Amino acid sequence: MKNEVLANLEGFKKLIDQYTKNFGEFYNGIKPIPVSSEISPYELAHNELGDTISELQIAFCELPDQLQRRLLDLGFNTIISYDNNADLYEYRKFVHENDLFSKTLTFTVRIYAEVELAEKFIKLEKWDKYDNLPQKDFNSHEKLLSM
Repeated sequence: MKNEVLANLEGFKKLIDQYTKNFGEFYNGIKPIPVSSEISPYELAHNELGDTISELQIAFCELPDQLQRRLLDLGFNTIISYDNNADLYEYRKFVHENDLFSKTLTFTVRIYAEVELAEKFIKLEKWDKYDNLPQKDFNSHEKLLSM
């Protein structure tokens, strides 16, 4: 069972990498409507991105329940909510208009890091302690200002 879970985690990480690559390509396809009839291949849609998100949804269901909960707490549902070209176009538009691209990359790094942490717990045979982790607080560094 341990090997199967580790294989699922590895597959999930590869899909996160693929999502990050695909979304970056899609996001960078934004530009003003060209004067000519040539359109960037990623200006309107990305053929692989929706499929990658669908695969991520399936892979997510193969993860241990505890990890699923932590990923959802991190906001993983943001990634899987946009799995079709219409919603992806609107999501990209929102990210672009609000200058959030770097935050989307930060988000995928956090997801990836959480999966790697789960892998370490499993490899060290400490999985039964994983639920003892506190909820992540990405603004905790600001508490240093009040000390």
